Amino acid sequence: MSNPVGYQGRGTIVQVSADGQTFSEATQLTKFAPGGSKQKLVDNTNFNTPPGFVSRLATIVDSGEISCEGIYSGDASYQTLQQMHGNRTLGYFIVTLTDLSVYFFQGYVSEFMPYTAAVGKMLRYSWKLAIVGGVTAPGSAFQPNAFQPGGFQINQF
Repeated sequence: MSNPVGYQGRGTIVQVSADGQTFSEATQLTKFAPGGSKQKLVDNTNFNTPPGFVSRLATIVDSGEISCEGIYSGDASYQTLQQMHGNRTLGYFIVTLTDLSVYFFQGYVSEFMPYTAAVGKMLRYSWKLAIVGGVTAPGSAFQPNAFQPGGFQINQF
C-alpha cells in the first residue's frame, strides 16, 4: 500500500501577461481556486436507445473559471489584471504548483475587485478568470505542446 502524498498551497505561482511575451508574477497570492471544467450534454435518445433509458451525447467542454485572491500591493501584475479587465483583453496565464506541475491557458479577467478593506486586516484584492479554450496541463487531454515559448497558441482539433 502506497503512502498518500500531499502538497501545501504555499508557493503556487500565477504569472500574468496581456501580450503572451512579458509575464509578471501575481504577488502575495493567498487563494487560487479553479472551479473545474464541465461538459455540455445533449439528449440523444432515439429509437435505437434501450427502452426506459436516456442516451446522452457530450458536445463541448467549458474549462470554467478560477477565483483568485491576494494581498494588495499595487504592483505590475495588479495593474496588468486591472487593465486586462477594463480593456476586455484576452490574457495569457501560467500556473506553477508546488509540485512543479505547470498549467498554461488563456482567459479573461471576468471580475476584478480592486480592494477590500477591513479593520485590523491587510488590504486584499480579488479577481476571477474565465478560461477560454483548454488548459494545457500534465496528463491533460488537450494538446501538450500547445504552449510555445515564442508566443501562446491553443492548437485547434
